[in-house]
Amino acid sequence: MPFSSFRREISDSIPAPIALATGPQLDPLIQDRSTPISTSWSTFRGSIAQFKTGSPADAANPNDRLKRALQSQDASGFSRRNGLPTALVLTAPFSDEALMVSIDATYRQLLNRIPLDNERLVSAEAKLRNQDIDLAGFVASVAMSNLFQDRLSSMAPLRAASAAGLALLGRAASSAEVANFLRDRAENGQPHAVQNMLDLRDVTSSDDDVPRIKGLQTSSGQFQDTVTRTASLYRGNAGLNPPTDQPI
Repeated sequence: MPFSSFRREISDSIPAPIALATGPQLDPLIQDRSTPISTSWSTFRGSIAQFKTGSPADAANPNDRLKRALQSQDASGFSRRNGLPTALVLTAPFSDEALMVSIDATYRQLLNRIPLDNERLVSAEAKLRNQDIDLAGFVASVAMSNLFQDRLSSMAPLRAASAAGLALLGRAASSAEVANFLRDRAENGQPHAVQNMLDLRDVTSSDDDVPRIKGLQTSSGQFQDTVTRTASLYRGNAGLNPPTDQPI
């Protein structure tokens, strides 16, 4: 038998390769050999990057997403302005009645309630009564107490930042202030973030000012969107926690 005929007979006796089943469950790179692997991998990698960082515009302006999250069209708080407490200052010499009104107003603003007798900061109250600290010092004592810290710790991060702004600044915190609070809270702890917000309060308030909601009125240096957002968060003095029915 000629060698060429023998080789052809041997080849015919070898089974044909079994074709791999194809279907939607297989990777597109296996199904479509016309797509260069390098091109498909670049597209895949780009999709992963966009998933992590958002759109290119968001990546260039990381605060934009936070600004959108804080936007609200609800301004129902304006209808409750009649219930806002009047502006009070505690200047020496002061009566015991004025002292207790200022102390209780501070508790209500920061804690959203008057604490029980066994929860009150007796030492800080005594220092204020003896004028060893001013009202700003008492506000700081309440803000750094377990009562206030535990209140914020029980909230989701954005709600905690919003609550801290309402309590300490008397208005809705701006997107930049919220971002700073969240970053500082994550990197240095919540007390450090609260202290930084107290420093912001010192810039805009007198040491004798009793804390209250004051962000519903326009004032020099305050943007209109801050006023609107304050109105969206304010639910009356009986409920200074940021509402759950608003984006925060």
